[in-house]
Amino acid sequence: MTEYGTIKIPEEAYNKHNEHRKELRMTWEEYIGSEAPEPSDAQIEIDMDEVLGRIDDLENELPRKIAEEVRR
Repeated sequence: MTEYGTIKIPEEAYNKHNEHRKELRMTWEEYIGSEAPEPSDAQIEIDMDEVLGRIDDLENELPRKIAEEVRR
């Protein structure tokens, strides 16, 4: 005959485990809805001239840096 015992689990650990299980059962839509910021919070202004200028700089620097590394 199998004997069963009882273990005590701290309430904090029990609650944390249940919260984790609840997250696993969430649908993708529920997860996104609970975590996504408000649309107005997610919008940022970017100076595209600065970004494109940096991309141009990297495109010019990359071949030079690769050549330097190959020569070593």
